[in-house]
Formats: sequence, structure tokens, C-alpha cells
Amino acid sequence: MRIQSIAASGLFGSFNHELRFQADEPVTVMTGPNGVGKTTLLRMINALFNHLPSLGQFPFSKLAVHFDDGAYLVAERKRSAGPEKQHFRLSVSGCSAGGPPRAFEVDLQAEPRELGILASAAEEFLPDLDRVGPRQWLYRPTGEILSLSEVYERFGDELPGAGMEPSLKIPDWFRDITKATPVRLVDTERLTRPRSPRPASVRPARQVAGRTILRYSRELAQQAQKVLAEYGAVSQSLDRSFPARLVRNKAGSRTGVELRAQLDEVEKKRRQLVSVGLLAKDSDWGVGVPSLEDLDDSQRSVLGMYVEDAVGKMEVFKDLYARVVKLTTIANSRLLQKHLTAGRDGFVVASSDGSNLNLELLSSGEQHEIVLLYELLFCAEKDSLILIDEPELSLNVEWQEQFLGDLVEISKASGFQALLATHSPQIIGDRWDLTSQLSAPGPR
Repeated sequence: MRIQSIAASGLFGSFNHELRFQADEPVTVMTGPNGVGKTTLLRMINALFNHLPSLGQFPFSKLAVHFDDGAYLVAERKRSAGPEKQHFRLSVSGCSAGGPPRAFEVDLQAEPRELGILASAAEEFLPDLDRVGPRQWLYRPTGEILSLSEVYERFGDELPGAGMEPSLKIPDWFRDITKATPVRLVDTERLTRPRSPRPASVRPARQVAGRTILRYSRELAQQAQKVLAEYGAVSQSLDRSFPARLVRNKAGSRTGVELRAQLDEVEKKRRQLVSVGLLAKDSDWGVGVPSLEDLDDSQRSVLGMYVEDAVGKMEVFKDLYARVVKLTTIANSRLLQKHLTAGRDGFVVASSDGSNLNLELLSSGEQHEIVLLYELLFCAEKDSLILIDEPELSLNVEWQEQFLGDLVEISKASGFQALLATHSPQIIGDRWDLTSQLSAPGPR
């Protein structure tokens, strides 16, 4: 199920925008002057799919998403009857493919607990937020004053119990549609993310935000360690069953020439895994197998099983290796006098003299490049929608010109859709066929 179109009306009381996604292209680019709502539209889409109650913070009248299988979702922001002028509710309707139309409402004046967020936890778990009012927080990195809904929309996944709680009565049909198309927002504040929760003895407001590149480096190392653990388990299983399988194996099933080619391929794969940092370089590095011309049947049988087992063991690295190679290949084509490896030690960047560099000392452009690549290659799920706000941030002109081509290639290979908002003609390059222009209404 892929998104076919997204339309927003009454945005800021003035704008009506419609985005149409091409069936044969995975990427759509939003352009337009400042103030027409590109960033706001990305955040609204993210809120609809991930933090529904926070959608009510945005000034709009209607948001509609249509899918290529006939399913749709429509959210309308309506003023409730009553003495409070700012009392709004969300009216949500939609249907799955072939299903009947359904609808429900969300009262936006619900208490914080009913919105699935504990206001008192915001400062404790989000160290860059300072509470400045009953339902207002200062986000120190940008100086913004955020409402409770805005905190929920931006940082809901960092807070305990921030999901849609049963008291909101979100129906299963809505959850099923939104889960079928995971949505991920890569916003402009992508270089810093709140750290993990600290003990109560440490005042969270005094902590600084953690660099995203460090967080992603740790995540990558954890993924690699899981794959290594799987590699160890497969190896142990194959080694334990080796004698029994050897007895059953047909002797001399491979010729010496075939064995040589297969052993060379195994060695090539092992070297590839070592080169990207997924396997360690062992003491027998470079030691080859002698001539295979004079082997007898039993020796060829043993070596044949060794080849099969080696291939089976390294198969567990296949998916991770492909992602790592793509990330490091693109990143290293950009970095000057530096070389990135990515594996069991996370991200490791070496300078031209071979010394390792502190990841936090990389330029903002270098960090943006690595963080964006990680988001696309390791965080984007198949059939998902990735929302990217201003990918050109801190990237020089040459890097901007290469970004869209990389994004299209990665999205086609990984099977996700991408919607990005940009002011940069360098990002678009010669792909104006992918753009959707958001414009302001004409003079009255």
C-alpha cells in the first residue's frame, strides 16, 4: 500500500495544497516560498500517522491522504461548541481497501494523561527542555517556546507512555492503516537528540543534548553485535553437526578447480566483511589453501563441506553488509582526507594519517551527510514514507547536487517513498519532474 496523494486545506487559514505521488517514482519534492507551509505539512503528516492528538495544534481545516489501493484517511479540525474559543476537536474518517467508511473523533481539550503524555515527565526525560509555564517549555537549542502538543509531536517517542492510550479510543481500523504505512520524519534538528533518561539525582535540565551521530554509531554497533551473535550461533550449530554431515556427504562431489573457485569466493567475502569492520582481522589473515590438484575424494569432501558452512555462516551478514557498504561508499565519496568505516565498533572515522577522529568534531555538513544516510539505510522500513525537511542544510553545492540521485537509488532498492521539502535548486538538479510547487493564493 503506497500513498497516492496528500491534500491539505485551510492551512493557516489561507493555503490549499495537494501533492500527487508518481506511481513509478519513489520520491516527491516540495518546493515553494517561505511561509506556504512546507515544514508544517511534513509535521502534520507525521502527526496523523504517529501522534494523532498533536495534529490538533496545527492551523488547518482538512488533511486527506489517499492510497493506491483505495484506502484513505481524512482528518478535519473543527471548533467545538462552547464558551472556549480555542476548544477544537479532530474528526477522523477513512477506510481500508474494500472496507466500509468509518469515523471517530478526538477531543483536543483532553487532559495530558488522556493525550498519552505525562507533562511532568517532559523535563525529566527531555534534557533540552525547560518548563516555563503550566503547559509550556523552552527548547534551548532553538529558543522556541513549545506547547504540550508540540512537545508531544516532536518528542513523543522519547517519553514513557507517550503512545496512543486506550482512553483515546483510537479504533483498530485506523491503527491498521497507519501501521501499514510507517511514517518517519527527519526534521531540521537532526544533529541533536535528547540523551537517554538520567537518574533522578542528576538534574536533567543541566544536561546537553546528545549528538545524533553518536547515538546512531551506538545503534549500528548494537546491530552489528546482534548479527555477530547470530553468526556465532550458526557457526556453533554447523560445527556441532559437522561430523554427522561429513559421514553422510558424498565423497569427491567437487573437482579441484571448483573447490579453488569456491574457496577464493569465501575468502573474498571474508575480506569484504573485515574491510567494513563487521569481522575482525585474525592471525591467519592472508594464509591461503595450498594446491588442490592432488586431493583425494575424502579431502575434497571435507573442503566442500567447509565451503558450504562458510557460506552459510557469512549469509547472516548479507543485509547488514549491503547497508553498510552503501553508506560508507557514499560517505567516503564526500569526505575529504577522512575515511569512514561502519561495523561492530559503530562509526569510525580516520584522518589521512590513520588516527581516529572524535565523531563530534566532524563538520556539521559531514554529520548531516552521515546522519541522513543512516536514516535512509537503517531507519526506513519497506513501504514506509520518509519525510525529510531541508536536506540541503550544511551541505555544500556539490553534495546537494548528489543527494537526490542517492535518495532515488536508495528508495528504489529499499522500497520506501520519500517526501522532501527544499529551497535548493541544487537538490532538485534536473529532476524537476519530481517536484510539486506549493504556492500562495493570489491577491484578493
